[in-house]
Amino acid sequence: MRLSIQSQEGGVTRVEVRGEVAHDELSGRDDPLAELLGSDCYGGKVVLDMRHVDTLDSTGVCWLLACRKNFRIHGGKFVLHSPSDFARDVLNVLNLRLVIPIAEDEKTALEIVQRDD
Repeated sequence: MRLSIQSQEGGVTRVEVRGEVAHDELSGRDDPLAELLGSDCYGGKVVLDMRHVDTLDSTGVCWLLACRKNFRIHGGKFVLHSPSDFARDVLNVLNLRLVIPIAEDEKTALEIVQRDD
């Protein structure tokens, strides 16, 4: 799994995730998102581009849920967008839309993350 910052503007950080969001990539890592953005990232607004996700397993789902929880605890916002077909299937089967905001495209994700809820 590779995370990279696409941009940081308007108070929103756009992050792209590529490859396998899976046990082999996540085991032994403390917090890949905080490694990339810094430990205070959970107080901000982040949209995660998932169009290049090849694999999403239970460890990857747990990581996404942990991210969501950390954003909620620290007052930030976290939206996934543009999931690959594989990732979309996993997210849909698990009904994760009930827990994590998931947008079909980046434009919609940016609108969601900017809303005052």
